[in-house]
Amino acid sequence: MIVWILLLILIVGIFIAYSIYKFEDSQFSNMTGYSFLDIWKDKTVRHTYKVVSTLRKASGDFKILTNLHIPVSTNKEKIIDIVFLHESGIYLINISKEDGWVYGRETDNEWTIATYGDKKEAVKNPLTDHQNIIAVFSKIFPQIQEESIYSLAVFSENSSFKMIELYSKNVDVLKLSELKNYWDHKDSTITKTEIETIAQSLSKLIKQI
Repeated sequence: MIVWILLLILIVGIFIAYSIYKFEDSQFSNMTGYSFLDIWKDKTVRHTYKVVSTLRKASGDFKILTNLHIPVSTNKEKIIDIVFLHESGIYLINISKEDGWVYGRETDNEWTIATYGDKKEAVKNPLTDHQNIIAVFSKIFPQIQEESIYSLAVFSENSSFKMIELYSKNVDVLKLSELKNYWDHKDSTITKTEIETIAQSLSKLIKQI
């Protein structure tokens, strides 16, 4: 009996060691600097990992950049969770870790998250910072039309959109599960060469932990 228990512990240990090795050598780890332990400890990191993993399954040509610090004025910068450079456009993605019923309008400064225990929490509008960044991107990359730069807020599967009002064509709010097929029927507006050029330029703004 003891032999079987020791064998089981050994197998589990090998599996965990392999998982850690595989993760540490993954694109996400190299891209962000996060460790396997960070995934387990930090909810935000865990959500980021899930979003990046889902984006990697998208169809078409693309590049994924995380944790960009975009200068929007002389002494001010905005942090953006993910920039997804896809053949259909540039997508600025805000990752929301809050779970619950989501209420908000595109123009509101704050949105409301109501948890399933009837507790309400005011959170910053996840789309607000993107407006300034879109204007900056339009200047940095004049070859890309502003209509091809999108603002997305991604929530977990444990969220429900009770009242979301959006007015702009290039703005969207969705759940993680909707990301995988989000790009399937979008027209190509950016070439593979442009994606590579933009990624190279933006990579200078990435700050790892």
